[in-house]
Amino acid sequence: MGPFTVLYILVFIIGMPGNLLSVWIFIHSPKACKSFSVYLLNLLLADLLLLLALPFKILKDAGAAPWSLMVFHCQASAVVIYISLYASIVFLAFIIIDRYLQDSHSLCSLRLQQVGFARLLSLVVWSLVLLIMVPNMVLPVQHVQVL
Repeated sequence: MGPFTVLYILVFIIGMPGNLLSVWIFIHSPKACKSFSVYLLNLLLADLLLLLALPFKILKDAGAAPWSLMVFHCQASAVVIYISLYASIVFLAFIIIDRYLQDSHSLCSLRLQQVGFARLLSLVVWSLVLLIMVPNMVLPVQHVQVL
């Protein structure tokens, strides 16, 4: 796991300032009322979730995590990594579809490019991803013995 641990550390070191800069830009820029910006903001949220869970994975993979942190990683942070992974894939697909519809100028795409619909679609995606993944966090609640 050594090369992956180094790779995860690099992703965290480069990704956290980049995502914080993106958050700052979204907060301080004039609000763009486009579905594209809604999907980008949700993609940013998914990336931040991944970056917040990454230190636990780094410690576990490096062998520096105590037993309780390893249990927390299995029950919570690993699930958050998968939540952010699935959400990122879906929001990247929405961005691709939105850009295609923007270029094709088809009349049936008008509903799909409304900001309200994009927000509703984003809420549905987060709800479904959480509905699918949160049971993985809740089910293993029994006490785990230290090996």
